[in-house]
Amino acid sequence: HPSSGLSGVLDQVAALEWVRDNIAEFGGDPEQVTIFGESAGGMSVGILLGLPRARGLFRRAIAQSGAASNVLTADVAAHVTAAFLDQAGLSDLADLRSAPVEVLLEAQAALPATLRSEGLRGAAPRHGSLALAMPLQPVVDGAELPVPPLDAVEAGAAAGVDVLAGTTRDEWNLFHVLQGGKVDAEVLARRLAAVVGDEAEDMLAFADRVRPEGSPDEKWCAAVTEIVFTRPCRELLAAQAPHGRTWQYEFSWATPAFGGALGSCHALEIPFVFHTLDRAGVSVFLGDDAPPGLADAMCDAWWHFARTGSPVHDGVPGWTEWSPESPNVYELGAHLAG
Repeated sequence: HPSSGLSGVLDQVAALEWVRDNIAEFGGDPEQVTIFGESAGGMSVGILLGLPRARGLFRRAIAQSGAASNVLTADVAAHVTAAFLDQAGLSDLADLRSAPVEVLLEAQAALPATLRSEGLRGAAPRHGSLALAMPLQPVVDGAELPVPPLDAVEAGAAAGVDVLAGTTRDEWNLFHVLQGGKVDAEVLARRLAAVVGDEAEDMLAFADRVRPEGSPDEKWCAAVTEIVFTRPCRELLAAQAPHGRTWQYEFSWATPAFGGALGSCHALEIPFVFHTLDRAGVSVFLGDDAPPGLADAMCDAWWHFARTGSPVHDGVPGWTEWSPESPNVYELGAHLAG
């Protein structure tokens, strides 16, 4: 199965090829395609920016809370595969094909702990992807994806593509609340060492700087938000800036849900982008008074970007392009609530 480590991404390419070949029949313009996604979707956007087969299939890209750093080397992927097969009690491809889905799901659920116990941090340890329970990622296979997507973007693989990328202020709060438990100073230092190795002291200093009065829990969340989300976002923008227009945002509105423990957490911006604040069940995540004015501003910004390559419109004054010399980050927060 050549390039089986990229099957999901290649499915996305097939969808984009269909759009290229057919969208005119529906009144669309194949030269004005925008792709966007959040979390794993944002990571998919980052990979497509560096994937040779995706070249020319889209004109603009929006990466929400995901960038171009979540891939495995072939060697690491082989190790993950062996660990998965061992976990599932399987020996080869024939076993894998015939295994009940329940066996595969159980092995998938157990895999992160297995790899953590081995001390494997992944192909890009400074992003901590394997240590933070994401061992199943696309693979730099040397064929469909010849080099890591970030390197490809830096070399101009996505020249001419406008990129809008950003994060929420408190990304990791969501996962910390879901996982439960408390972090003390000793646990904080030990976890950072497990995630980023020699960078642990630097990340602890970063957390102290951005959350000087924060608890160890708050410092842990701030550090992991930077490691997993914010820094990869900046790296993607820096790689693409010489080759196309780039824009960065930070979503800062904090939800009162769960007693305010989530803050401005991962995925919180999605109902604002799609302007679905009034959908049934959304209030569990957003509380009862999510500001529709912020949804107006964000929905229009995404729309303007898709149409023009710029998110700037009357509802988001002062948003300027990102560059290494002027790394402007536009805040999408309560001040836009109207």
